[in-house]
Amino acid sequence: MKPARYFEGKTVLITGAGSGIGKALSETIMTWSPAALVLGDIDTAAVQANADALGPPARATQVDVTSEDSVRRMIDGAVADLGRLDVIINNAGIAAGGELQDYAFEDWRRILDVNLWGVIYGTTLAYRHMLRQGYGHIVNVASLGGLIPEPMAAAYSASKHAVVGLTSSLREEAHARGIHVSVVCPGVIDTPIFDRATYVGNVDGAAVKEGTLGHGPMRPGEAAHVICNGIARNDGVILVNPSDRLFWGLYRASPRALSPLHRYLAKYFREHFETNANEGD
Repeated sequence: MKPARYFEGKTVLITGAGSGIGKALSETIMTWSPAALVLGDIDTAAVQANADALGPPARATQVDVTSEDSVRRMIDGAVADLGRLDVIINNAGIAAGGELQDYAFEDWRRILDVNLWGVIYGTTLAYRHMLRQGYGHIVNVASLGGLIPEPMAAAYSASKHAVVGLTSSLREEAHARGIHVSVVCPGVIDTPIFDRATYVGNVDGAAVKEGTLGHGPMRPGEAAHVICNGIARNDGVILVNPSDRLFWGLYRASPRALSPLHRYLAKYFREHFETNANEGD
């Protein structure tokens, strides 16, 4: 099915819709005449500005995805106001980088609270409504780092691997109930996520951003079109960047195949993105 036909007349809820991929998804879906577009974000000003720019039927709501009560209010409120929830895109997330030994447990909790528990809350609460409806589509945004190793980002990658596992398992469980479930695994997209990333140890975040985005990353609008096509097709795993298919294919065929690249990237990270890395040696 074409995306324009798929989203027409549907009620769609997107978290992390104040910027980046979430904002691009809202802009793309809005062109295909949804019945309602509920945009959630912790940044009230940003998500309200996006809803105002899109106009009706877009509406903004403040949500903290680390809070069960906040996510419940968003989802229950949308269903109460609109009568149903056709599609939820659990997109809110944060990035993190650095060596594993430098992560405090508080860093782990913050990353997992947003990237994993935010998805658990959104998925579970939306799924219960969709079970009563007998239809719906849950879309969880993970990362290519949820499919293959991502050295120097172990906490982030762990959270995204968990999202992939949750989503792929629910896809099989929900099939008999008439509910579709998909996971999106983008590689590098040029979004503000790098500006808000958590870096631990002696990492130069500006250098990470420049080095990561210096090779022609995909723009959010392009990514949104690819993602919407995958949702419309009910793909189980939606890969966004063309190169991601190659990397995932190689890793699935032989996990060892990417080890030389990953070890080189870890070495490059230490040499180019860590400051004072050799002090005390």
